[in-house]
Amino acid sequence: MPRFPRLRQAGSGKSALLVQSPHPHRVMVHERPVSADRVERRAMAIWPRLDHRALHRCQGDPARIAAQVARRTKMTTKAIRKLIADK
Repeated sequence: MPRFPRLRQAGSGKSALLVQSPHPHRVMVHERPVSADRVERRAMAIWPRLDHRALHRCQGDPARIAAQVARRTKMTTKAIRKLIADK
């Protein structure tokens, strides 16, 4: 059995076409809580220079966002959580 069955030998008169998938890296869609966007927007409003991609990876979890923000401020994570928590 040939190693690459779709490829033909050189000089066979026909060229092999390898079809690429239009979406080689599919992104899984995750369900996010409704409050996740509000928490992220609140954090971005208070600290506008935060990386929005890093906040989005936190998936709206106030504890994870607080840990991200605490690297840039002198505030404690507990205080940050109180500021951005969805009441």
